Amino acid sequence: MWHTVVFDSGPRVRLPLTLCTPVLLCMQLTAGILWRVCVQMPIHLQQLVNLKYLNLSYNQFDITGMDFSGTTQLRVLHLAAMGAPDATELHESICLLTELEVLRLNGTRLPFLPVNLGNLVKLNVLQVELCRLEQLPESITRLTNLTELQASDCEFSTLPARIGDMRALEVATFLTNGDTMAIPPSFLSLTRLRKLHMPEDYCLVKPPGFNVYVAALQASGCEYRQES
Repeated sequence: MWHTVVFDSGPRVRLPLTLCTPVLLCMQLTAGILWRVCVQMPIHLQQLVNLKYLNLSYNQFDITGMDFSGTTQLRVLHLAAMGAPDATELHESICLLTELEVLRLNGTRLPFLPVNLGNLVKLNVLQVELCRLEQLPESITRLTNLTELQASDCEFSTLPARIGDMRALEVATFLTNGDTMAIPPSFLSLTRLRKLHMPEDYCLVKPPGFNVYVAALQASGCEYRQES
């Protein structure tokens, strides 16, 4: 019986359907170089009911049609640089992964995250760098256990109004390719930040007291960086 399977080398891999065994706990299917890609997922991914770790980064699977409804025990999910350049959304079943703690979507080029992303209440780490995100869903503010949110090279121009509810945040990056980014007043409630990466001042629409807030963060040891 397999508990772990790793495929991260070799030319265009086609996985056997027998790989879908309920005892599998860890699956890694990464592409080390561009032409080392898996071209077909097993059709019964939903049968991996005990899977805890799944890494599909740098592959060519249809990210919009990937159904996670049978893998609700997942703790870690890596989908970095997956899918076609014109992919528009994740399958809504990803919001059923209520045990998920780490979600990496870097480089997926998605313009939107699922509306019900806030259902992932155990999430600790969310990385959406190098995406085309036009906005962060309001439900993201229900992720009150999130300690790391990396959102750089995105397209959004404002942060959710209630982002201050995410008081567990310790590491946050908010960099946009737009002209400006508006920071809501509730942002000043994020007092546990150890690292904060923001656009330059000329790109920020800041609420009253923001500069005092940043000074207080820095005085408590927070690393505050700005980048154009």
